Amino acid sequence: KWASIAASTQSIFERLCEALDMPELRRDERFADNRSRVEHREAIDEIVGAAISRLTLQELAERL
Repeated sequence: KWASIAASTQSIFERLCEALDMPELRRDERFADNRSRVEHREAIDEIVGAAISRLTLQELAERL
């Protein structure tokens, strides 16, 4: 199963960090704003993908 999460606004990105219990992402300069996240998209995709892969689709939906 696949999940697609668009966190292009700052508030949605912050909610995603909270939902995945990853507050450290908010403090990482590579992900400070949308432009930075786009520049470092491979890194953020890998980090978020790994976090999401530990959840079932139902668990993910409940968190978001």
